[in-house]
Amino acid sequence: MLLADQDVDGVLDVMDLCPDTPEGVRVDSITGCPFDSDLDGVYDYMDEEANTPAGATIDEKGIQIPESKIEEMFEPKNAVLRKEIRVIPVAPIWTRSITFTPGVIPDKFKKVDSDGDGYISFPELLKSVDDYFDEKTDFKPEDIYELNSFFFSQ
Repeated sequence: MLLADQDVDGVLDVMDLCPDTPEGVRVDSITGCPFDSDLDGVYDYMDEEANTPAGATIDEKGIQIPESKIEEMFEPKNAVLRKEIRVIPVAPIWTRSITFTPGVIPDKFKKVDSDGDGYISFPELLKSVDDYFDEKTDFKPEDIYELNSFFFSQ
């Protein structure tokens, strides 16, 4: 099928760099790709803003994004409050039901609280996980899962 032209754009498939051009769209006779007159990276038939200025930041429709919008995209966002989150079980680990008393570290995890402040910090959690993989603790895999659950519930 060396002489095939699947998208019927006049460019043989073996030379066509854009083999699925929609019917009726004008293409470059050498590459088989639709034209992009303003060179913004969006083909003319999809471009909703013709003649975008050179170097402009655009969206997927070829529309120039104003600088204020770009700045807004990089502004820090507030974290989502825990009470606003809904957890949907997606893995077998979620089939277990583990409940903890608020503010109380379970006895088997008290040794993880190395500074004794009544709170297991992220560095303390990481150290426990590292110790588990370095075989420096008596925790079992289910204990690590439970410790992780406790950490995120405190």
